Amino acid sequence: MPPNRSPLVVIVPGACGRVSGFDKIIPHLNGLETVPGVYPSCNPSNLNATCLGDTSELRRTLLYLLGYERDLVILAHSYGAAVASGAAKRLDKTSRLAEGHSTSVIGLIFIAGNLCSISDTLSLAPFSAAS
Repeated sequence: MPPNRSPLVVIVPGACGRVSGFDKIIPHLNGLETVPGVYPSCNPSNLNATCLGDTSELRRTLLYLLGYERDLVILAHSYGAAVASGAAKRLDKTSRLAEGHSTSVIGLIFIAGNLCSISDTLSLAPFSAAS
C-alpha cells in the first residue's frame, strides 16, 4: 500500500441486509473511507441468489477495489461473514505479494458472523430435527 493511504473498509451486510445497517458504526471508524460490499442476496427479491454466487460477486468487487492501490479491511455481519471469508480467500498479503500485487485484504472483522472454508456449510446439521 502506498505510504499514508489508509485501507478501505468494505462493509458487507448480512443476507437481505443493507449497508445502512452499519450507519451507527461508521462514525467510530475514525474517518476511514467505507465502500459497500453488496452481493445478490442483499436484494431480497432475487430468489435465484446462492452462496456461491454471492461469494463470486463479492470477490469481483474486492479485486476491483484492490486495483485502486489501497489495502482492504472487510467488516461483515452474519451471513455476510460467510460470503466475505470465501471471497477473500487468497487475497491476503502473502498470497498477493507472491502474485506481484502490492495490495491485499489486511483484516476481517465479523459481527456475529462465521469464518467458513469452501467446504463448510451454515445449514442445519444432519441430526437436527427441522421444526
